Amino acid sequence: MNSSEIDTSISSTRSSQEFLDYDFNNPEIIVLDKELMEISGLAYVPSTDVLLAHNDEKGHVYTISKSDGSILKDNKFGKKGDYESIEIIGDEYVICTSSGRLHFYNPESDKTRLIKTDLSQKNDVEGMCLSSNRKYLLLACKGQANEESKTKKLKAVHAYSLESKLLLEGPYLNIKDNELVKKVEYNNSSASKSKLKKLINRIKEFAPSGIAIHPSSDDHYLISARGSSLVVYDKDKSLKEVIFLNDKLIKQPEGICFDGDAQLYISNEGRGLSAKIFKFSKN
Repeated sequence: MNSSEIDTSISSTRSSQEFLDYDFNNPEIIVLDKELMEISGLAYVPSTDVLLAHNDEKGHVYTISKSDGSILKDNKFGKKGDYESIEIIGDEYVICTSSGRLHFYNPESDKTRLIKTDLSQKNDVEGMCLSSNRKYLLLACKGQANEESKTKKLKAVHAYSLESKLLLEGPYLNIKDNELVKKVEYNNSSASKSKLKKLINRIKEFAPSGIAIHPSSDDHYLISARGSSLVVYDKDKSLKEVIFLNDKLIKQPEGICFDGDAQLYISNEGRGLSAKIFKFSKN
């Protein structure tokens, strides 16, 4: 089954705030327990209105309150490893490693099954979410886009079919360095040369660390720990917006998800301090 390359285009003509309907300047800050200092993935559980999280080394899934960040439950699903992202499908939690291995964990039976994809450590899978049609797991890669690609100017999101249990051939979404730069130049056409240069250098660092689908628009939201930025592609996978997060406040964004009210949550690794979740409400 093929997933054809997408020729993404620039489509936004309005500011980030107006276009995306979120206040990125004033997030609610939720401080997490020390167990989650190295928080990586983040997911939302609709049935119980809670968040799921894990750190990037321990084989534990934490159920946490989305109001105060307290740990409600701690489930051990596997051994120590390099776990980067988490999603929920039915009764199972899915945790993905940087090498593209999927751990399907059932908290009721306390059983875990492992599925290997065709991705590897070279691809460095950092983000994962369920597609809007719930047929695929979208795997965002921080490293090599595919086996043939050697350039750092291209990142990719791949799709794993939950029906065929196979990775689709070719990227689901290509993230092109030159398109991100053009978008930044367009958004900041009146900025000084020095400021524009700084912003361009930041967006050139973009490498996905998390991905989520907006529950009503089906937009694809991708964050990058490098450069602390957020890029948005619409449901047709055309580039919609580039947002620079406050890199003094949000220094290491790793996880991203939406709740049932379309409020946006971004988790930030502690880097030796307390990890946090930033909650962005709609304007």
